[in-house]
Amino acid sequence: MVAFFSEIEGGRVRVSLRSKGKVEIHGVAQRFGGGGHAFASGARTRGTLEEVSRQVVEALAERIRETLGPDGK
Repeated sequence: MVAFFSEIEGGRVRVSLRSKGKVEIHGVAQRFGGGGHAFASGARTRGTLEEVSRQVVEALAERIRETLGPDGK
């Protein structure tokens, strides 16, 4: 799984998410006002790069635990 973050004008952050395998990330992108496909999604959301990246990483970790279990298997 890969997450890219970049600051864009207007106090917003662009988030690009990619996943190969079992973990669908579309729902994570939707939580931040975005969308896309099951394994390739993105969003643009308000906040600082630090805030948004922390929130997205936490959401991705939650999604991984939901899909693969607490030990990642």
